[in-house]
Parts: sequence; structure tokens; C-alpha cells
Amino acid sequence: MLENINQHNKAREQVLATAGLSNDKAGVQQFIASHPEPDQLKSIWSQLESSLNNIAEANKRNEQTLMRSQRNLTHLLSILQGQSKRNQLYTANGGKGNYAAQSRIGKA
Repeated sequence: MLENINQHNKAREQVLATAGLSNDKAGVQQFIASHPEPDQLKSIWSQLESSLNNIAEANKRNEQTLMRSQRNLTHLLSILQGQSKRNQLYTANGGKGNYAAQSRIGKA
């Protein structure tokens, strides 16, 4: 699927370059305006832009869900391992944390 999108993107770039237009939104709009049937092409382009915006929103929500799941999993793992936030070896900035936890090997 990504390869198909990449091929279509390259084809669009080539068409715009052949027409002497820039490979950006302004170039596409100029190409549409110069097309024999600009209304039909404009409608199709608008549908594509709408689909891309919907995909970007869904991707953003998926990213937020994954980040939340990662935080929850990290928290659960720290509980299972007997660690607490106060007993971090390193801080989020990479500095020295307040590590006071003892391991079973250290007690032996």
C-alpha cells in the first residue's frame, strides 16, 4: 500500500514538473486551473485532501492511545518490579535520581 502511494506521489511530481509547475499545493491548484475539466479535477482533489485530513486525525488519536498505553505499561511494570517513582535511577532529563531500592541480590 505504501509503495502504491509512493508511486502515485512520484507520478504527480513528474506531471507537475513536466507542466513546469512547483510540487506543492500552489502547483497543484495551477494544474487544476489549466485542466480542460477543472471542476471535476477540483472535486477529486478536494476528496483526496479530505481523506488525508481524516487519516492524519486518526493517526494522531492512535499516537495518543499508544503513548497512554506505553505509560500505563511502564507504570504497571514498575509496580511488578517493586519500584516506585521515588526510586528512579535516572530522572527524565537523564540526571541522577533518588535510587534507594534494594534488590534481592543486594540483601544476600
